[in-house]
Amino acid sequence: MGLLKKYERKIIEINHNRVTGILIVLYFLEWIVFFESRRWVDISNIVLIFQLYLTIIIPIMIITKIKFEQIPLGIHKFLLLVNILAVIFFSMGLVFFTLDQGNTIHIFTMVIMGVAAVVYMPIKVSAPIIILSTVFFCVGVCRISQDNMHYVFSFNTILFNSIALVLSVNLFSMKNKEFMNIDKLAEQNSTLEKKAKHDQMTNLLNHEAILNMLAKEMFFKENYSEDLNILLMDIDDFKKINDSFGHSEGDKVIKMIAGFLKKAVRSTDYVGRYGGEEFLIVMPKSSVEGAHSVYERFRDMLSQKYSGKGYQITVSCGIARYENNQTINDLINLADNRLYEAKQTGKDKCVYQ
Repeated sequence: MGLLKKYERKIIEINHNRVTGILIVLYFLEWIVFFESRRWVDISNIVLIFQLYLTIIIPIMIITKIKFEQIPLGIHKFLLLVNILAVIFFSMGLVFFTLDQGNTIHIFTMVIMGVAAVVYMPIKVSAPIIILSTVFFCVGVCRISQDNMHYVFSFNTILFNSIALVLSVNLFSMKNKEFMNIDKLAEQNSTLEKKAKHDQMTNLLNHEAILNMLAKEMFFKENYSEDLNILLMDIDDFKKINDSFGHSEGDKVIKMIAGFLKKAVRSTDYVGRYGGEEFLIVMPKSSVEGAHSVYERFRDMLSQKYSGKGYQITVSCGIARYENNQTINDLINLADNRLYEAKQTGKDKCVYQ
């Protein structure tokens, strides 16, 4: 049911379009039936009543289609049910008025088959509609018919309507599988998109994705005059870590630092693995002081992690504030120069001016 709930609006929209199309076709066909009906048997009154109904309901269906998103689903469901029942009862009326012509019994069964084949309904909806319509019809035929033909009519009706119920269930199952495939493809596309934008080791944004985010935020800064700062960070003496403890330990350090960075930043910030042991943080709507506080918060996490272990992992940082008309290269080069200064003046620090 979770899948159906997820696609409920789409399902209702599909049914709305189909039922509206059927009503429009019936509207024109019934005018032909109305003018020609007196040649066989006078059913012009019931046809005229149904035409009046169609004249009212079709504009309503078209308007609700145009404003589909603004109208609650409950109203759409109600309209669909009303139209299905209206068509079914209209077909019953035609049969009851022309009962002396046995072939007209097929009108009712054809309508039920048509409803089952066109409208996408779960079993809990289709079964009551078809079963109750069948019972009501058979009782009506038995009460009106004066000969034993009503047994034949009732048997045929039950047989064809049972087929219609099976048809409805099978079509629902097929359509449900179609939505399942759509859902599966959407999930696969989402996974592929995430893999294309994220670094596999750290699950941070990769080099290309973080630069794209920076470009987007630079655009907003240009147009909306909002502050924008970046932090370029590098693990100090990372080569020594690999040489002393092995590359697997180096990978663990990178993953750990990535986790700390995600905890240190705000929900509106972007964190990416810029390359190797370098990380880039994009902080929109933040001052230089705010960016520096993120570094200090991260630095505290790192120092607590290695407290008492006999060695310390440290990270140096350069902060740059975006000024209008700067390019991405200009901004990153500024942060990189400040990162270099932090490295040259003792490491384990952040330079931001």
